Amino acid sequence: MPICLKTKKSSRTTVQLFLLLGMVVTLWAGCGSGEPEEDALVIARFKDKTLTSTQLDYYVPEGLAPEDSIRFANQFIDRWIREQAVMERALQDDPELIEKVNFKVEDYRAKLIMHEFHGKLVEQNKSAEVPESELRQYYEENKENFRSKEQMYSYFFLLKY
Repeated sequence: MPICLKTKKSSRTTVQLFLLLGMVVTLWAGCGSGEPEEDALVIARFKDKTLTSTQLDYYVPEGLAPEDSIRFANQFIDRWIREQAVMERALQDDPELIEKVNFKVEDYRAKLIMHEFHGKLVEQNKSAEVPESELRQYYEENKENFRSKEQMYSYFFLLKY
C-alpha cells in the first residue's frame, strides 16, 4: 500500500525516514543495466501483476522536491492499482476487448516511435538555416501553391462619431 505522510512538525523524523528510504530506493533502482530486473523491488501487487521500483521511476518526474516526489509516487501507485482492477473487470465483461486494444496499442506505438524519431531529427537539424536564396528559389518555383484558390475580400469600415 502507498505510504501516507503526515506533515505535522511532530512527525519530522518519520518524514525524514521516508525521504531517506525513497532516495535509497531511487538510487538502488537507477543502478541497473536497463534490462527488466527479476529482483527489482516490488512496490505494489494486484493479483499476478506487479509494479516495481524501476517501473515507478519511469513515471516520477525528475527534479521534484522529495515531498512532491513521494506524493506523486503514492498517487501513481493508487491509480495503478485502480487501473488494474478496472482492466480486469473490463476483460471479464468483454473478452474480445484485448484484441481490439492490442491493435490500437501497436498502431499508437508505431506513431509514437515515428514522433520521437521526428523530434530527434528536428532537434539535430534545428541549427541548420536555409539560405534566403534557396527560399526565394523555392517560392519562385512554387508560386501557384502560395496563391489562394478562393476569392478573397477585404473590408473596412469608416465610422463617424
